[in-house]
Amino acid sequence: NHRAYLLLDVSASMGWSSQPGTLPDKLWYARHLAAALALVLVRQGDTVGLSAFHDEIVARVHPRGGRRQWQELVRRLASLEAGGGTRAHTALRELAGRLRRRGLVILLSDLLVDPDQTRTALRFLRHRGHEVLVFHLLDPGERELPAAADARFVDPETDVELRVSVADVRAEYRAAVTAALSEWRRSLRPHGIDYQVVDTGEPLSRALRAYLRKRERLG
Repeated sequence: NHRAYLLLDVSASMGWSSQPGTLPDKLWYARHLAAALALVLVRQGDTVGLSAFHDEIVARVHPRGGRRQWQELVRRLASLEAGGGTRAHTALRELAGRLRRRGLVILLSDLLVDPDQTRTALRFLRHRGHEVLVFHLLDPGERELPAAADARFVDPETDVELRVSVADVRAEYRAAVTAALSEWRRSLRPHGIDYQVVDTGEPLSRALRAYLRKRERLG
């Protein structure tokens, strides 16, 4: 049996969807993925806990097993709302300081974070003997700019606005997104950290298969 810790990003950017009413926002998707993962874990006889964070940890459920634990996790997940900035590295460090027993840490986030500090914190968890799985949630609208001549972009965490000509920056934007995803993969996988991009327009089953592959390696 394993002990698993779900670490869920609930910052303001997680409440965004490129197609409201058609596509779920990233937090909706992350909550449902976390609930599905928790159900698989408890049915396998594992214990599972939850920490939700933005600038600080805002909710915590201590690891336990059994159906009642899953029901408690679902109740807490349903109450979470997006808000605040993102300091994933702070939450990861706090979690590392609390963990006395090696386990599986699953981070669900859009990774709009300080990349260097977050990568360092993830590597520290791995160095301490924990298995680490990162689900990078990405809305389809974050891969490509909208089909418009001009657009106004608003940072949901700072309210900073930027007006751009979409045609002028489309290619550079696409290249920047590709480079960012490649850098996360390149900087995590050599350290034994599983990294999986999750498209919020795709079924949850694809992300669950990534977890099951991880579980097979753990034995």
